[in-house]
Amino acid sequence: MAITSTLVAGSLATASLVFAPLAQADYSPLAATATVNVRQGPDTSSSVLATLSSGDTVTQRGAEQDGWLPITYNGANAWIQAQYVASTTAATQKDQISTAELTADAYVRTAANANAWVLGTAHTGDKVGITGQASGDYTPVNFYGRAGWIATKLLSAADASVTSIKITTAISSDYLWVRGGESTAAQSIGMLYPGDRVDVTGDPVGGWVPINFNGKTAFVAANYSRYLTDPTVVTLSTKTDVTNKDTATSTGTDSSTAGGSTATTPTTTAPTTTAPTTPPATTQAAASTKYTTADVNVRVGPGIDQQSVTVLKENSQVAATGKTSGDWTEVSYDGASRWISSQYLSDTKQAEAPAPAPAPDPTPAGPTGSRWTTAALNAYGSSTQPKPATTVVPEGTQVELTGKQADGRSEYTWNGTTYWSATEYLGTNAPATNTSANTAKPGANAVETAINFAMSKLGGPYVWGGTGPVGYDCSGLMQAAYAAAGVTLPRVTWDQVNAGKQVSVGDLQPGDLVFFYDNGHVGMYIGNGNIVNALNEDAGIVVTPISYMPISAAVRIA
Repeated sequence: MAITSTLVAGSLATASLVFAPLAQADYSPLAATATVNVRQGPDTSSSVLATLSSGDTVTQRGAEQDGWLPITYNGANAWIQAQYVASTTAATQKDQISTAELTADAYVRTAANANAWVLGTAHTGDKVGITGQASGDYTPVNFYGRAGWIATKLLSAADASVTSIKITTAISSDYLWVRGGESTAAQSIGMLYPGDRVDVTGDPVGGWVPINFNGKTAFVAANYSRYLTDPTVVTLSTKTDVTNKDTATSTGTDSSTAGGSTATTPTTTAPTTTAPTTPPATTQAAASTKYTTADVNVRVGPGIDQQSVTVLKENSQVAATGKTSGDWTEVSYDGASRWISSQYLSDTKQAEAPAPAPAPDPTPAGPTGSRWTTAALNAYGSSTQPKPATTVVPEGTQVELTGKQADGRSEYTWNGTTYWSATEYLGTNAPATNTSANTAKPGANAVETAINFAMSKLGGPYVWGGTGPVGYDCSGLMQAAYAAAGVTLPRVTWDQVNAGKQVSVGDLQPGDLVFFYDNGHVGMYIGNGNIVNALNEDAGIVVTPISYMPISAAVRIA
């Protein structure tokens, strides 16, 4: 299973080509000017590899062909429609001659005119580096390492005596890819989770912030970033595209789905996006109390292109400041200025349905004492927890029943933690030779057992979020296979990739886990260039060539 951010997505169901990156020519980086698909070939009938959001960057690798540009994406050769991308120009602190402060929210554009596409939004109070003389009504600025333009009337007087703001810390406010280079073409080497704080090691470069990630130099996108109260700290977030209304959503382009190992196939045609010209005018009224009429995003600025910092539940009380901007209302949230779509705010609280009576706690009604698992067994945190399971208890493991039973499950303790599992898989007879996960050690036998388990599931169904015993998703199959061998693996691919020793593709051995699509899919190497994996709902559990999908990592577990 994998977590979906808006920076990477791939369709496992459509992947079928072997990629061989070509020599790289000297081309400028490209940035998407709209939501646009990355394809395997130069036509709209080719399979979609991912979808870029406006501002995401890729690397050009050749000349334009009939309106299509050859690019490198995630280490693979791909294509993108030329009309939806533009070259970007880098800006560094050495280019800056002074700084200025934003007196209002402002769009940062790629050229000195109102028709140029928007790099992003600078916010009231942000400081930007001035990189040259004004041209017409616009002033050139350094916007997170990219050369941009801001309407001069929205900038305070430039101060040549003030040094540029030095960003020293970054905080992730969403699931955010960490990459080895300054482009979405660079391979992902990990992920920042909400609230993760990292050291910034230098100036933003081309819209990417260099950071220290587990002792390595890495980069995260600055496309959807802004300063916090302390201008040396920047908050980084992925972008969520919302259509029709601004209620909370978990979907977006170029993303995976939280809790799943496959990504949603993006649309097959690239939509056009018209960049707004100037931010809407604001009006001021008396402060008041408002209530949300639905689950709704709280954003850093007035617009669906602004970063969402949280989602408020229906009937949440908020303090409206009285300021509005178009269809947006400013509120005070956690002591900061935030914005909510006005159509989801009301002066009165909605009538709430009575809360359902809580389900009674399971009572001790069953046996107590030792039991042994008769299969690799899904373990849950409660009697009613749905899949995916919290963990998998290996076959033959001794557990201690507490006497509580409910919903066909029994409660027990294992390794000092309380779990619930299907009662029918908790037997009274200890195995002839107890080789439970509490004592088993990884080794050759564990590898053989894991491979045999996975191969025994060939032809079985792929089940999104599945951990067996009938259906599995990709990481669920790997977890269950090694659980059968007495080795405990984490549940999702993002954790499994860190559960062993990283090995090169040329050094693969049977039993190694091979990860694809920026660690969003996983299979087990069985030798002769093949892996066994739960591929997708159409194919189920199959053996495929290792070259079937773009490889992102390989890990030796045992």
